[in-house]
Parts: sequence; structure tokens; C-alpha cells
Amino acid sequence: MVKRSLNLDNAVPVKRRKQSQASQGTDHHGPQAAGIIRKIELRNFMNHASLSFDFQPRVNFVTGRNGTGKSALLTGLMVGLGGKASATSRGNQLAGFVQYGKNVSDTKVTLGNTGPDAYHPEVYGESIVVERKLMAKSGSGDYKIKTESGQLVSSKKADLTRILDHFNIQVENPVAILNQETSKNFLLSKNPSDVYKFFIKATKLEQMQHGYTNANKEFLASMDTLKSKESILPALELEVKQAKERAAALESLDRLRTKLESKQCELAWAVVQQKENEYTFMQEKVSKLQASRPKYQNEVAKSLKKIEEAEGVKRDVEKRIKLMAGDTDTLAPKKAELKKEQQAKKLMTRTHAEAVRHIQMEIARQTNDQKQMQDRINILQASSQDDKSAQIKERDLKLKKLEAKLLEMNGKCATIRKDLQDANQALAGLRSEKNEQVSSVNECDNLKKRHQAKIGQLETLKSNKSLKFGRSVPALVEAIDRLHRAGRFTKKPLGPIGAHITIKDMKYALGAERALGSVMTSFYVNHKSDAKLLNQIKREVCGNERPPDVLIGKFTEKRYEGITETKAKTHHPTLMDLLNIDSNCVFNCLIDQVAIHRVVMVLDGKEARNLMFQRQPKNSLVCFDGSGDEIRAKPDRVFANPNKRPNYMSANVEEDIREETKQLKEVGQTLRKAQTELDRITLQIQANHEKSLRLKTSLGSLERQQRKIEAEQEMVRSQVIEEEEPEDVQALTSDVQNTEKELAQLRENLNNAKEKYNSNKGEEARVSKQLAEISSRIEKMNSSIDPLKTELSAAEDMIDQAKSDSIYYKDKLKKFDEKIKTEETALSNYLKDQVEKDMEIASQMSQRVKTRKSPESLQAEIKKMKGQISKEEELRGDADEIRAQLNTVNAKYANAKKQLAQCLIYRDEMKKALKLRRTNMHRITISHAESIKMYFVRYLHQRNYDGKLQFDFDEQKLEIKVYPPSGSTSRESDNKDLRGLSGGEKSFSTLCFIMSLWDSVASPIRCMDEFDVFMDMVNRRISIKMLIEFAKTNPSNQFILLTPQDTSQIEPNDFVHIYRMPDPKRGGGDQGDS
Repeated sequence: MVKRSLNLDNAVPVKRRKQSQASQGTDHHGPQAAGIIRKIELRNFMNHASLSFDFQPRVNFVTGRNGTGKSALLTGLMVGLGGKASATSRGNQLAGFVQYGKNVSDTKVTLGNTGPDAYHPEVYGESIVVERKLMAKSGSGDYKIKTESGQLVSSKKADLTRILDHFNIQVENPVAILNQETSKNFLLSKNPSDVYKFFIKATKLEQMQHGYTNANKEFLASMDTLKSKESILPALELEVKQAKERAAALESLDRLRTKLESKQCELAWAVVQQKENEYTFMQEKVSKLQASRPKYQNEVAKSLKKIEEAEGVKRDVEKRIKLMAGDTDTLAPKKAELKKEQQAKKLMTRTHAEAVRHIQMEIARQTNDQKQMQDRINILQASSQDDKSAQIKERDLKLKKLEAKLLEMNGKCATIRKDLQDANQALAGLRSEKNEQVSSVNECDNLKKRHQAKIGQLETLKSNKSLKFGRSVPALVEAIDRLHRAGRFTKKPLGPIGAHITIKDMKYALGAERALGSVMTSFYVNHKSDAKLLNQIKREVCGNERPPDVLIGKFTEKRYEGITETKAKTHHPTLMDLLNIDSNCVFNCLIDQVAIHRVVMVLDGKEARNLMFQRQPKNSLVCFDGSGDEIRAKPDRVFANPNKRPNYMSANVEEDIREETKQLKEVGQTLRKAQTELDRITLQIQANHEKSLRLKTSLGSLERQQRKIEAEQEMVRSQVIEEEEPEDVQALTSDVQNTEKELAQLRENLNNAKEKYNSNKGEEARVSKQLAEISSRIEKMNSSIDPLKTELSAAEDMIDQAKSDSIYYKDKLKKFDEKIKTEETALSNYLKDQVEKDMEIASQMSQRVKTRKSPESLQAEIKKMKGQISKEEELRGDADEIRAQLNTVNAKYANAKKQLAQCLIYRDEMKKALKLRRTNMHRITISHAESIKMYFVRYLHQRNYDGKLQFDFDEQKLEIKVYPPSGSTSRESDNKDLRGLSGGEKSFSTLCFIMSLWDSVASPIRCMDEFDVFMDMVNRRISIKMLIEFAKTNPSNQFILLTPQDTSQIEPNDFVHIYRMPDPKRGGGDQGDS
């Protein structure tokens, strides 16, 4: 064997040396397509010890004599790109390609990787290098896929296959790489079946047929599997039936356990739901509290503003009063001083008067004693038993005088007593009037407080309208909401009823409210159990307050029908016509409880009475007028309404507040007037009391004088009765003289006392006059200041009210903030400690379960079910073993059924796929056949040949019919197939057939070995021209054409390159080349 070592890296096309030198330094590759063969390197491969060969991107002719290793170059390309040994037609084992005497053979193929179709250029660069090592002993071949810089990327055949598929390089396709043996076999073949096989192999239809055949085999195998699986189903069904029969006894227990688990999950989620409802309620409560806070802030601001405004008014009024009361302030000290002086003078006057009276009484007594003594002396001096009668006469005269004087005194006392009685009666009247005025003042004050409280209630009603139905109603509604969320009611109670009602015309509000009565504050429930629970709540919430009534009735979604037939027949509106009712259940309740469709409403009372008393409207029960009076017929009766304003059907809370504020002002003015009148009456009572005291004093003095006269009368009478005894006249005379001296002294003292009394009385009169003048002046000034004082009092009342409101709302706001903070803390703690904790426990048990039952009822159900399960377990056997057997058999049966169903689906899909694949394969085959027919005729016409391709797809035959041009021997003998053609004609026809197949193969390379064998010069020249023209029309393809013939007639250029293999050295064996 001759060993060759060739290096054609710097080989140039066969040209004249000058032309070759001129082309050096230029890029003669031109535009390159991805996947072309840039270079091949062989070491110890067949007869090449070392070969390096560069290919150009367009047409490459490789020429050389037989034995130079041309075919080995093409074989190395196929093996280097992963082709099997059998595909090269040069052997059946890769070890046969290792050069004799060598252990290892290497192939290295460099593929172009530029342009838009490049394969991962960011990894490989502009070239992909494929290296394959062949071992002589094992015949195995290892791959290395490298970048253009020599960096290893992969050593897997699969990666090489992906690269070749990306470039569409078909190594074992004879149309892409036509080796020498395949070409010769095709030329020598006379069998149309072989030609057809070549056709389907070249167009890769053979692979499609193999795929279809394999798929059909799989389909038939799946049919056998399907029959096998169908055969085992009856036995499995029997096993399942038997297992179910054994487990049937456990079904009730399983259902109980399943139901128990379900109930336990439901209980866990019921607890969560209850906690969530409570949390939502707490959230709403906090939100409502937060929403109400600005109201209190506004009220505080409003009260502070009112204080500021009222204080401004007060300062203005005080300033005006101060300006007008300047003289009053000046006179007031003088008045007080005069008043004090007057009181002192009066006291002094009374003292002097008492002294005068005392002296006068003493003088009268002394004078009387002196007179009696003198009379006694006279009597003694002139007495005798004979003139006793004269003394009696004198005594009687004296008694008459005393009686006349006593009578006069009695008259004066009677007059004074009458005056005192009148004064006491006037005083009693004034005191009674004062009591009435005090009651009036207290009543006004209480009314004022009630109005203030009412305003406070109305302010509260802004945020909680249910408060007007009772202080405990908001708490009751809140408790109902909480228990409803917990699922304690069959349906949520409605109430208070009045909260669901509004009046269309406020003129009828009093009558409508009177007609509805206690129903306004009542609650409406769906069932007796709801009523029982609600009554229990009432007792806890309402305490001592009168609780609202509870009405029971079935809740319905629709209103009663047929109401219009039983409605009162009148042109006046009924109560039903005047009410807006937001709930059908409440509407039905009012029909049942009040018969609102039969209650007639008439604004005018007289017209209402005439309507009911004279001719009662049909279907009517009762009539209410605008003032709320109830009018009934048969018997005709009228029940007056004690209320003047509606309590529940207020049109507007703000309007009510304004009305209450207006009335509060009116009550304040009335209260001030009543207080002024009370002060006036108090002054009159004081004056009358002083007058009464004076009269009592005068009466006492007169009564004392009466008693003195009466005593004197008794003494005179006693003188007549007494038995006179002789007395000492001289002693009596001495006593008279002494008494006269004392009387003289007393008279002097009396004159002095009278002078002092008169003097002091004059001073008192003067002071009283001055005081009266100053008081008159002050009273005149005060009368002009009184209106301002009224304004000042009103301003002070406003300030007091505003300050009270400010303190009230500030305290309310403070408590409100504390309440919000407490509620928010409780809300946060409740979410963390209750809701989230219980939700975590429930989530571990199951997904969320919706329930309307309470946790208590579920706990009772669970307890009952556990008892049932215990009893069932005592009666049953080993349930786990029976259940395990049933599960195993069921699983086997279900799995077999599932597999059978999948097999049936697979069968149907396979049928469809095989049918579609057969149809598509037939369509593609015909498409390729028609295309090849067209190109084959076109290429024959290049030589003026006629011909055709006859396909028999059923018999899988392909006959090539060629008609040489007229005048040829073949034409004259009328041969139509290749067997009748000459060698050159046969080679040309084969080339036309191969080229027509090229149009059906999208490989970037076209390789042919000894394509021009047996051709004469004419056919060879035309064939080469055809190949070059074909290459020009397919710029993305690379052509590598191997020929042993002379190529001197081919003109090399940038498009066409010719490489010549060196002649072989004879004298040694040659491996694998001809």
C-alpha cells in the first residue's frame, strides 16, 4: 500500500501562475452559507496518512487519477460527520477505515457557521469543528465538537445530530452525498423497483415509510395489550363486588366517621365564623366610633364659638349698662348711708317714743294716785255717814267716764284689728301668689332643663337614630346583631318597627304616630324561639326600663295580596297610603297588627267627626285627625291626643334641634320674667310684713291701755264695795304733796323726752325724704337699665349653656377617645388571640366550610355521633383490614379501567394519526414525484433529449424513459428505458435524474463522486455546464464534485475552483480507491 501525506491548505485552483498570483490577498470565498464544508483533515484514514483539504463555498471540482484517494476524501467526510460504515459503500465496520498498521484514525471536519442560519454563533463562532476518533481494535468512534478557537463544547453524538439537523446536512442521503458505488449501482441497475427505492431514499420518503411501518407495528402491539387488559376486567370486577359486599356492613360506620370528621371541621370553622362575625362587628363598631368622633369635635368647637360670641355680647351689654349706670353707682353709697341713717333714726325715734309713753304712763299713774289720795282726803274731811250717797254718785260718774274711754279704746282696737286682718289677708295672698310664682319659676326651670336634655338627645340621635325609641334600644339592637351573626336566630328580628317607617306628609305625623301606638317601638320576629331568645335579651339589656313589645309572624318575601279589596272606601288617604315602609315583612306586620289599610286619616277634626259619625266609610275601623285625636263610630266617641308634637316621626333632627333651641330661649325669657315678678312679690310681702308688725305694736299698746282702764274700773268699783276705815289725813296730805313733786319732775322729763322725740322724728322725716328722692332717681335709672339687664341675663344664660355644652362635649370626646382606644386594642387582641389562632387550627383540619349552625349545636351533634360510633365499633370486626382489602381491589380495578381507557384513547388517536400520516405521506410522495418529473424533463432538454418518469406508487416502481435526439442509434431503435441507452447517454440521464432530486433536498452541500463516468466529451461538457448553472441558481449550496476525468476545459474563477489530487505512487497496495 502506498502511504500518502498531502497538505492542500494552500492549494489554489489550476490557473496560469500569473492569474493565481494576481488573486492572492483577496477573499475568493465570497458569500458563505451556514453548514458548508470549509475544511477536512484526515489522519491515518484509509490510504491517507495525513490529509488537509480546504473547500471553497461554491463549486469545488476535485480531480485526479484513480488511486489518488478521491473517494477516500468523500468517505472521510461522511464518517467524520457521523455516517455509518455501511452508508459509505466501502465497508461494514468503522475499524476498516483505520490505515493498515495504525491503531487510531482521526477525522476533522470544519463547518461554516456564518449568516442568519448560524447555529449558536455566540458559542461556536464562525466555524464548528467536528472531530471523530476511530479505534482499530474496537471500531468505536468518539466525537469532539469544538469552537473555531478549538474550545471543546460537547462530546455527544446527539449534539452533532442537532447541528446537522439545524444545517439540514443529510450525510447518508445519496442525493446529498453520492458516492462512487451508489452511482455505479444506479447506472447498472435495470430494475424499476431499485430506482424507486433510490427515489424514496433520496427524498427521505424511505424514512417516512419506516416511521409509518413502526407506528403501525406499535398500533398492532397496542391492540394486543388492549385485548389483554379487557380480558382481566371481569375477574377484577368480581373481586371488587366481593370486597364491597364485605365492606357493606361498614358503610354506615364509615358514613358516621366521615360525617363526624365533617362536623368537626364544620365546628372548627363555625367557631372561626363566630369569631369573625364578632370581629367584623367590633370593626364596624370601631369604624362607627371613629366616624362619630368629628361630630363631637365639631360640637366642642361650636360650643367654644358660642361662648366667645356670648361673652362678646355680654361685654357689650355690660359696657352699655356701665355707661348708663354711672350715676346709679354714685348714688348707691349715699342711698346705703341714708338707709343706714334712716334705720338708726327710726330706732332712736322708737326709743324716744317708748320713753315718752313710759313717762306719760307714770304721770297718769301718779296723777291718778294723787287724785285718789286727794279725793280720799276730801272724803275723809267731809265724810260722814249721811253723805255716802254723794260719794256713790261721784263713783258712778267716774265709772261712766271710764266706760266711755274704754269704749273709745275698743273702737280704736277694732279699727287696728281690721287693718291688721286686712294686712294679714294681703300678706297671705302675696305669700300664695309667691308660692305660685315659685312654682312657675321652678316649672320654667324644669322645662328649661328638659329642653336642654332634649337637645342633647337630639344631638345624640344624629349618630344613633334608634335612641329615640328608648335608651336601651341601641344596646338591644347591638345584641340582636351579635347573636344573629352567631346564628342564634332563625331570621334576624326587625325593629324597632318605627325605624323602618317614614311619613310621606308631616301634617299627618301626629295622627299616624297615635294610630301606630306601641307598635312603633316593637320588634318583629319570625318564630317563637326567636321571641323567647329576644325576651331573654330584653331582660338583660333593658333593666328597669319598660321593654319594647315582641310581635311574632312568619317572614315572607312578598307583601300580602288582596289588600286593595279590603281597604277603606273613601277619598281620604288611609294610613297605608301615607307610610313609606322599607320592608315587606314590616308591611305585613302592620297589616296584621294595626290594619293600616283600614285606618282613615283626615287633617280637619270637624270633618273627621262628620265623616265617622254621619256615614262611616266602608271597611274603615277608625279615623285620626291632624292633631292625633282618635274618632270612632258606633258608639260615637272621640279620644283626645295628649301629645302636641310627634316623638318618633320627626322630619328632620336638625329642624327639631332648632325648634327646641327656640323654645329654650322662650322658656328662658319666661323664666326671667317670672323671677322678676317673684322678686317684686317678695318685696311687697316684706313691706306688708313690716306694716303688720307696726299694727300689732299699736294694737298691743291700745290693749295695754284697755287693761289699765279696766283695772281702774275695778278699783273704782272696789272702792264702793270696800268698808272704809278711818285714815290719817295728814299722812295722806303729805303723800299728795310728795306725789305732786314727783309729777312736776315727771312732766319736766316728759317735755324733755317729747322734745327729743320730735327732734328725732324730724330728722327721720328728713332722712326718709332724702332716701325717697335718691331711691326714686335710682329706680328711674334702673327702669332704663332693665332691658339691658334682660339682655345681660340672656347672654349669661347663653354663656352658661355653652360652657355646659363645652364641658359636656369635651368630657364626651375624652371618653369617646378612650373608648375608641379601648375598642381598637380589644379588636387587635381579638384578631391575634382569637380569630387567627382558631383559623390556623381550622385550616389545618380542612378548607373553609360555610355553616349556619352555632358551635354549641355542632358540639352536641358531635357528642351524639361519637356515642353512635362507639356502639357500631363494638358490633363490627376489624374495619381497617376490610377497608384495606377494598381499597386495594378498587385501586387495581380503577387502574386497569384507567389503562384500558387510555389504551382505547391511544388506539383511536393512533388510528387517526396513522390515517393522517398515510395521507400526508402519499401527498408528499406525489408532490415530490411531480416536481422531479418536471425538473427531469427540463434538464433532458438541455441535451435536446425527451423523456419522462413513470411512477407506480402501488407497485413501488419507477421507470426512467429517455428519448435521445433524432438521428441517434438509440432513438432509431426506439429504446425508452436506461437499458437501451449508451454509456454516455445513461450517465447524462442519471445526472439529470440526480439534479431533479436536488430540488427536493434542502441540504447545503451537494457531493458527487465520478458523476461523469462513461460520458463522452459532448455529454460531459453539457453536464458540467448544467452543474455550474445549477450552482449559480442555488447560491446557498456548496458543490463538491469528484472526477477522474480531465478538467482542462473548465475555466476556473472565483465561483468555480478545481483541485487536483497528486498521482499515486505505484508499487504498493492501495486501500479503497479506484
